Amino acid sequence: YYNSIEKENVIQEGMSEMQTVKTSIHETAHAKLHDRDLMEELGEKKDQMTREVEAESIAYTVCQHFGLDTSDYSFPYIAGWSSDKNMKELRDSMDTIRKTAEQHTVLWVWRTCRRKIWLWMALITSLSTEMN
Repeated sequence: YYNSIEKENVIQEGMSEMQTVKTSIHETAHAKLHDRDLMEELGEKKDQMTREVEAESIAYTVCQHFGLDTSDYSFPYIAGWSSDKNMKELRDSMDTIRKTAEQHTVLWVWRTCRRKIWLWMALITSLSTEMN
C-alpha cells in the first residue's frame, strides 16, 4: 500500500518476484497520481474505485512493456474495481493511464524496482542458462 502520510510504499514480503515488481509499480502509481496532498493541490477528487483501476492498469501496462504478463492477476482486479464505472469515467481513466505509463515507464521501473528487476532478470538468466 501507499502511505500518504509517510510518503512511502509498503510492499508485502513473501510474494513472487513478478508480483513484487507489479505491486511496486502499482503502489508507485498511487504515489505519483493519488497522493492526498497532490490531489488536494490539483483540486482532483477520485474515488477508491478509480484510483485502483488507474494504479493496476498502469502496473499492467508497464509490466507488459517489459514482457511481464500479469493478466491473470490484473484483469480480475481491474474488472472488480471498474464494474460500477460508466463509459466517461473509464475513458477519463484510460487517458490518465496511457499518459502516465508512457511518461514514466522506464523512470519508474529504474527508480522503484531496479533491485527487484535485477534479481528477477538474474533468476531468468540463470534458469535460461540451465535449460540450454
